[in-house]
Amino acid sequence: MSPTDFVVVCLLLLLLLWELWTVVNKIPGDTVSESIKRVSFRYPIVAFLAGVLAGHWWWPLCGTP
Repeated sequence: MSPTDFVVVCLLLLLLLWELWTVVNKIPGDTVSESIKRVSFRYPIVAFLAGVLAGHWWWPLCGTP
């Protein structure tokens, strides 16, 4: 595993653990999903950039058998 792979996996695990924490705590509207939705309504460029990144990361898999 390359250092970049390791960092990406660690960041995804950290985000997952944070999401799990926000689901079980008692603060309403605290989940990562709800935060992303709020930020995207205020700054639509966030949703656009997320789509661009998703396409950049996963589009090459569409042609892979």
